[in-house]
Amino acid sequence: MANFAAVNKAIKNAYPTLDIQAVRGKGYVYFDGDDGFDKFKSIYSHPTSTTTDTMIRLCLNEISRVIEDEKTTARS
Repeated sequence: MANFAAVNKAIKNAYPTLDIQAVRGKGYVYFDGDDGFDKFKSIYSHPTSTTTDTMIRLCLNEISRVIEDEKTTARS
């Protein structure tokens, strides 16, 4: 089962200026916080059967993807 204290600590370490937290849902994980809600897609990976390391990787990949998309869109 993913430890969300560790997941959110990893998010904060990687993106210290963002107000974003991963939140466990039923069968998915969503993002909350001023910089998270409505900006990031939910991750459909069951949080009770996904390891902490995998959940960290999935969350950081989604955050990175959105940030890169925003940079690309801003340059267009």
